[in-house]
Amino acid sequence: MSSRAELSKKFLEKTSELDELRREICDLIEDDFESKVKRSIKYYQQKLYDIEFDKLKNVKINLNSFVFDADGLTQKIDNYIEMMKENKKKEEEARKVNGEVNDKINQEKIEANKKLEFLVDLGYNF
Repeated sequence: MSSRAELSKKFLEKTSELDELRREICDLIEDDFESKVKRSIKYYQQKLYDIEFDKLKNVKINLNSFVFDADGLTQKIDNYIEMMKENKKKEEEARKVNGEVNDKINQEKIEANKKLEFLVDLGYNF
């Protein structure tokens, strides 16, 4: 019986060792799984960060182009305002010149009418 008791004892020791090894293997697998999950989480967090960073870069590029477009539009508006001021000055000059020409024409008409009246007074009929 002693051999049977020894065999039982050895069997229990070996099963106990096996259980210990199973626990260690399970722990290693669990640790490995946790580290893989942590690595995956870090990887996807970095991917999300990169995507968000790219989006922010695109927004910055879009804002920069918008600012550039706004500056260009501001410049165009300033140029248009300047052109309108110049046109207004030219119109005022044209009115002034036109007024002077009209005054001369009216003066010449008055003088022509005076000469005509003088000639009519002298007896010329037209």
